[in-house]
Amino acid sequence: MKYKEYRDLNVPINGVSPSKKQIMQTKLTLHLDDSLVKKAEKWAKIHQISLSEAIATFFEQMPDLDQPMELSPWTQNLLGIVKKQDIPEAAVLHQEYLDYLEEKYQ
Repeated sequence: MKYKEYRDLNVPINGVSPSKKQIMQTKLTLHLDDSLVKKAEKWAKIHQISLSEAIATFFEQMPDLDQPMELSPWTQNLLGIVKKQDIPEAAVLHQEYLDYLEEKYQ
């Protein structure tokens, strides 16, 4: 396997600017719709990066499954507001919704 140093990309992708680092080159075969590939190639050309670099950047932005997802302070403040016993079962919610629709459309 070959190693390649990423070049600095001047265009942030989804707000993330990839950093220079050593990466291992591995071939990946994808089976995609032709129109999707053409759209992605056009996007990559406009942003002056290779399609491989765009896909690698996308993969880099995926969260690590080994580490817990960090919640923003705002989201952390919401934790515990609703108690589990306060949440009705799905079947109860579904029946209540059906009752509501019956009453509304009589």
